Amino acid sequence: MSDETKEKILDNAVDAFDSDEEKTAEELYKEGAVKKIITKKEIVADIISKYPGAAIVLVQDGMFCITCGAAQSESLEEACYVHGLDPDAVELDVNDYLTRTLEDALKEEAAKEDAE
Repeated sequence: MSDETKEKILDNAVDAFDSDEEKTAEELYKEGAVKKIITKKEIVADIISKYPGAAIVLVQDGMFCITCGAAQSESLEEACYVHGLDPDAVELDVNDYLTRTLEDALKEEAAKEDAE
């Protein structure tokens, strides 16, 4: 990811997350503050492999079998249907979490650079 892209993501995220009003993940996504980092078409195990923190969100959303054999071959969308979850809502929740995590990581990186 280029520095310019990181900066743009951070700017959008900070503007939206620092707002006084509470916004839903969907509202933040529409404003461009929540980036589409994963899609519901991706395999659950691949998502967790790339972004281990996503497992927390999946469990919180009601997907408790993230380590079962099916997670190795089911897309997020398929797994959501099996568990009676809305795939669009789960995809949005994971992307909201990942965007916030990216924002935190970029802030930490910037703080380290300023300290040097």
